[in-house]
Amino acid sequence: MAFSGSLVHSGDGSVVVTSIGMHTQIGKIVQLTKEADNVTTPIRKELQRFITIISTIAIFLGVVFFIISIATGKGAMSSLVFAIGIIVANVPEGLLPTVTLSLTMASKRMSKKNALIKNLESVETLGSTTVICTDKTGTLTQNRISVRRIVTPNRTFAFGMGDAVPGSELKHLRRIMFLCNNATLNASGGYAGDSTEAALLTCVRDMEDIEDLGGFTRIAEKPFSSATKYMIALCSKPDGGHEAYLKGAPEIVLSMCDKMRVHGQAIELEEEGREWFRETLTSMALKGQRCLGLAYRPVQNCDICEEGFIFKGIAGMLDPPRPEVPAALEKCRGAGIRVFMLTGDYGLTAR
Repeated sequence: MAFSGSLVHSGDGSVVVTSIGMHTQIGKIVQLTKEADNVTTPIRKELQRFITIISTIAIFLGVVFFIISIATGKGAMSSLVFAIGIIVANVPEGLLPTVTLSLTMASKRMSKKNALIKNLESVETLGSTTVICTDKTGTLTQNRISVRRIVTPNRTFAFGMGDAVPGSELKHLRRIMFLCNNATLNASGGYAGDSTEAALLTCVRDMEDIEDLGGFTRIAEKPFSSATKYMIALCSKPDGGHEAYLKGAPEIVLSMCDKMRVHGQAIELEEEGREWFRETLTSMALKGQRCLGLAYRPVQNCDICEEGFIFKGIAGMLDPPRPEVPAALEKCRGAGIRVFMLTGDYGLTAR
């Protein structure tokens, strides 16, 4: 089912329209926003509390002075007028214009920072913020992710220097990163698709052209999802064989492998190999690198298998933070605001 407003990056197809207008998913979302209850702002709560206290005190004083006036022999009418005067005198008549003027001045200051305020009460609500939950990619970072190094059981390959990286050991790595990928690069330096997959394609471009990947044809695919955390692409090779390529969360990829490629040979994945994996993943994550596990396996038919892969290595990617982020976070801490980063990255990488 494709929802209205969906964007198609590539391919072609036909669709049958089943709903329009308010009956679509976007229409239902619009309806939900209309039915949402109005939330009382903090300043309104404080004003209501303040008004309740002042009103209680004013009425209490009015009643007390009314009783005292009657007790001293004054007439009922003059005592009532006196009590009403006491009540009115305790009402802060300048409260409304003072609050309105303060919020207006704050709104004007916000407009100078390119923030348009539709509701004046929102200005004070913003000032009452105690927690900020922010996305990482593109918000705290520059969204310019790139592969910085690939670690295999044999050696570490460094990228990002603009030089071609040699080594026949990169053959299967090139295949995995290029073929298990749905992004495309264009001549202007941009890309279409996921930024992580585009970073893998850029990394392949920096490798020596040790084989032509144009002869490989994708037969089947299991796309990446946040639930499975991996992607599998089944491709036919120019020589007629078939291979499946796997990339995803390193710990998920390793759980789908029973062998590891070391010095050109696929050996059984034992505790020594798992210990190397844990140490390497921890080391890369502590450096702030987003890690992807890479694996492959030969297949005899066109069925997608989810086990029996050969672990090849870990790709470490970096997305540089925006230069203004540290100062902004320091201001938030100074204002007593806690900042939480929401990300799907490995825990140590996010930390």
